[in-house]
Amino acid sequence: MPIIRAMAGKGRAASELALRVIAPWLPAPLRAALVIVEKAFAVDAAGLVEQRIVHFIEAWRRELRQQVEGQYHPQYLDAQSFTQLLILAIDAVIKERLADKRAMYARLLARADTPEWAHKAPRVEEVLVALIQVSEADLRILQKFIARVRAVQRIGPKSEREYVDRTRITVEGLRRDLLDLTPIALKTYAARLERLGLVLSLITAANDLESGEYVPTHLLEELIALTSDD
Repeated sequence: MPIIRAMAGKGRAASELALRVIAPWLPAPLRAALVIVEKAFAVDAAGLVEQRIVHFIEAWRRELRQQVEGQYHPQYLDAQSFTQLLILAIDAVIKERLADKRAMYARLLARADTPEWAHKAPRVEEVLVALIQVSEADLRILQKFIARVRAVQRIGPKSEREYVDRTRITVEGLRRDLLDLTPIALKTYAARLERLGLVLSLITAANDLESGEYVPTHLLEELIALTSDD
């Protein structure tokens, strides 16, 4: 795989070499847009793209816990699945301004090529696609669910019912941590996460615009497993 071979070497030099290989992968409209923006606004648009890709590659290297040298072959994923995930990740990295999400893409790509996930490539791709669609505002809400799930998982609930009860989050609970958002705004963002399959709303007795309860889904649990930072 030429993109991985391009990472041979150390540090910045390896990242810059990788960029020259990634460039042809960029969609033609994006390459044209970069040229237009640079000429019209006198800004280094291509430099911004480079910075994001470099951050992604370096985060990916850290996740692998070793310097990538020579040609890297997927150890467990088949080449087609690995390439598909890589294409999706690179396309997302170019458009993503949040460093936290770029790091999550890198962790996901590194962990996808493990025995645990090797035969679940479609599930990994579904997680990646969902994560790509999470906006900056959505992420603020999603991080609350992620923190709750991880805390409950560390305790180790004894039953599925206990797990659901402990991971349940209410609009009122979100409101205590996110005072700048109204209940309706919180429900709006939670609804967006529900459309992505990451949380599930529960039917409540109140059923009004200012209340609501949500629980994490299996897709969110998989996202946590693939992108958590420990």
